[in-house]
This record gives sequence, structure tokens and C-alpha cells, in this order.
Amino acid sequence: MSWTGRNKLSAYFEILIHIILWGLLLSAIYNGVESYWVDLYKSEFKGDWNAIQYMAWKKEHADPGSIIFPLTVIAFKALFFYINVYLIFPSFNRKKWISLILKVLLNLILCLIAEYAVFMAVESSGDLISFGLDNYFDSENLETLGIWFGYIFLLAILYALIRHYVLNRGKRLEKITAELALLKNQVNPHFLFNTLNNFYAMAVEKDATELADGIAQLTHLMRYTIYESNVAYIPLETEIAYVHDYIKLQSLRFTKEDKISIGFDDQHVNLNLPIAPMLLIGFVENAFKHGISLKADSFIHIRMHSIDNEIHFEIENSIHHGMGSADVKYAGFGLNHVRKLLNLQYPGKHKLEIREEKDIFKVVLTVITSTNEVYRN
Repeated sequence: MSWTGRNKLSAYFEILIHIILWGLLLSAIYNGVESYWVDLYKSEFKGDWNAIQYMAWKKEHADPGSIIFPLTVIAFKALFFYINVYLIFPSFNRKKWISLILKVLLNLILCLIAEYAVFMAVESSGDLISFGLDNYFDSENLETLGIWFGYIFLLAILYALIRHYVLNRGKRLEKITAELALLKNQVNPHFLFNTLNNFYAMAVEKDATELADGIAQLTHLMRYTIYESNVAYIPLETEIAYVHDYIKLQSLRFTKEDKISIGFDDQHVNLNLPIAPMLLIGFVENAFKHGISLKADSFIHIRMHSIDNEIHFEIENSIHHGMGSADVKYAGFGLNHVRKLLNLQYPGKHKLEIREEKDIFKVVLTVITSTNEVYRN
């Protein structure tokens, strides 16, 4: 059975459990199992029915065969429970405890008033109305009400926590299922590596040195992309090595006669600092795609340094308007995935500036990192 099918079955089972539990509580009240508490309150409060009124009904004042009273009691307890679980708790923000408390109190007050309004409407000709709203909410009766709603509130918290865990577990399973499905539709990376190795051997045999170097660089890039980037953070040294390999691969397109200048200054960097994998390569890819032309002078200048736990990365490339206005206009759209990665892994801890200055496209990135982030999955 698929996860979706199991999820639907679990939902139906959950609804059934809720119906059974509320039904059992309703049956308990209806069949008078609280007579013990009635006698206890009678002896303790000496006939003060304000204290008894909420827990059970007196035979002389209400029809013992009537379902209205227990049904009303259960209905508004259930309403209080489900409003907390499905409306209030899901919108909870850890920084807004006061808002949560106010919402729960408002929910409690509205349920109490609505419950009493039903009592007033149904029992308007009986003794229940004689107690009045003031007596219904006096201190003794509020104590009983507090016990009832306190237990319901604790159950709501427990249920919400369990529900949150189950839902998150379901989402994780769905994500894993989707990833497995995606992997099944992908070409086996081992097959690709073996094929590239065969091409590399053939190129070496035919003395095609440049082709062999290109295949070797591509193999390194693929290995990094498929295997080494499957963690949240890697040493900065690994990411820089990947950028160097990418530059070497791209440089195979050019000859010594081409007026192209490519430089990468990374001499003043703490190579042990952690960084999100594939973070820098997006900027380099964008520079090669939109900044290099074999028909005009072109350049890509990359500078990188670190200060304490801050990584500073700067890249600028030439802009060739002859490439077409559309290419220049949409040059930055290839950086969207980098922006998303920064927002996910460095929220509030990065600064990204992308601007065009005359015929130069420039990106300046500052990332605040921490040494305890290395190799964290």
C-alpha cells in the first residue's frame, strides 16, 4: 500500500478513535457514573448546588433520561479541544507566548458562555435558570470548570504534539519517497564515471592530451556534485577546489590567442571555514556564461578572503552588449538558486550585492559562518 493510501486509512482510524472516546465520555456522564462526586459535593458543600451543577445533574431538577445536559457538556469540551488543536496551536510562534495565552483564554470564555447559553435556552423552565449567570460563574463552580477544561487543555497539548510528530514524519517519508523515485529516473552515476574513464583512456592512447584533461576535470566535477555535496556544509577548501576545476574545464575552450583574462585570488582565506556546497559555483557559472566572448576582450576576476568567521567573495566579469540585450537583461536569473540557498542556510547571516557598473557585472557576497557547521548533515 502506498504512503498516500496508508495516510487516508490513518485519518479514518483517527476520526473513529475520536468518536469512540467522546462517545464513552458522553455515556459515562449520561449513565450517572459521577454520582459519587455528587454525594461528595453534597456532603462537602452541604447542598450548595452551585458546586454540583456542572459535574452532574440532580434528579429532582433534571430529567435523568434527558441527553441534553451531557451532550452539551461534551460538545463544548470537544469544541474547546479542537479549536486549540487545529486553529490556535498550529499558528503558535515561540516569540508570541502572550498571544497564545490570550487566544486560549478567549476560546475558554467563549465556550463557557456558549455552554451556559444552551443551558439557559433548554432549561429555561427548570431550576437551572434560577442560579443565574453570576452563580454559574462563582468561585466554587469555576473551580470545577477549571478542572474540566484544564484536563481538556492538557489533552489538547498532548494530542497536538503527537499530531505534529506524525505529520512531520509523514512529510519526511514523502520526501524520501520522492527522492527515491527521482533517483530511479536518473542515469546511474557509476555508469557515467565508468564511461568517462573509458573515454579518458581512449584519449590518452591517442595522445589527445587536452581532451584527456577535459574528461578528467569533468569527472572530478561530477564526483563532487553527486557525492561530496550531499551534506549541509563542507570545508571551504573543497568548494574552492571545485571552482578551480570548473575554471580549468572552461579554459579548454580558449587558446593563447584569445584575449581572455581569468584570475582567482584566494590566498588570504581560512580553508577550514565551513560553507554550503555549490554556493560559489553559481556565480562563476554565470560569469562564464554571460561574460566571455571569443570575439572581444573578456575577463573574469575572482577575489576571496576571510576575516575571522566571515567569508568575503567578489567576482566581476565583462559585459558584451553584442551578445544581445536579452542575454544581458536576464543574466542574473541564473543566480536565483543561489539566493534560495543563502536564504535557507544563512538567514540573516549573509549580504549579497549584484550590480552592473558600465561594462562590468559585479557580485559581492559576505557570509557569516561558524566552525561547528562543518560536515553537519
